[in-house]
Amino acid sequence: MQAKRIGPKMMGCLVAGAVVVYGVVLAVAKTAHGNQVYLDSSQLPLGMLAQILATYGYLSQWVVWLLVDAVGLLLWWNQIQAGGSGQVH
Repeated sequence: MQAKRIGPKMMGCLVAGAVVVYGVVLAVAKTAHGNQVYLDSSQLPLGMLAQILATYGYLSQWVVWLLVDAVGLLLWWNQIQAGGSGQVH
């Protein structure tokens, strides 16, 4: 199967959808008084965007997966620095 390149119109629609999901998740996280709500809320919409791109064979999925991984690492780093769960003793 040949990897496809995504057009600007399709990418705009997908990003707009991810922004809407981000807003909903962020609102729920703030209501629940979560920690690192802005970073944590970005995990779900980025993962959804990457999965949609992967399902339809778009080459740009790898950029989004790298963003998901980078945000995850940053979340863990912040949690370890704060002395929370996952800290190495």
